[in-house]
Amino acid sequence: MTVFPWNDYLTFAEELCQREHDAAANRSAASRAYYGVYHLIKTKLRNAMPAADFADNSRKTTAHQSIIHILADSGDDLALRLGLDEETLPFAVAQLRGLRDARNDADYEIAIACSSVAAQRKVAQARELLALFTEERED
Repeated sequence: MTVFPWNDYLTFAEELCQREHDAAANRSAASRAYYGVYHLIKTKLRNAMPAADFADNSRKTTAHQSIIHILADSGDDLALRLGLDEETLPFAVAQLRGLRDARNDADYEIAIACSSVAAQRKVAQARELLALFTEERED
């Protein structure tokens, strides 16, 4: 089975941001940006935690909330295994929460507009968050 490269969602989101005056593209870009980093972080957590602990935490709430909760409640040991420190961990949690909120708005809140500027901002935030969890980090 081939593993899907979730960062391709970010590339796709960037392509969607190039469409002018396209509300559907803006909403899709914000949504894809979130899903790209969500799945990457979920995979990193699954690989960094004992399987039983990951499964137990995943059952406590929705899948999306559980990833945020696991990150927010992670100790120094897990944070270090993820390549994060005490300063970047709260930032990562806040960024993921913000991206999830934007994804929910884009997917479910038709009364809330999603401009091209807002979509581009979310894609940039997702890229920044992705860099925290990959070798793209600049220390």
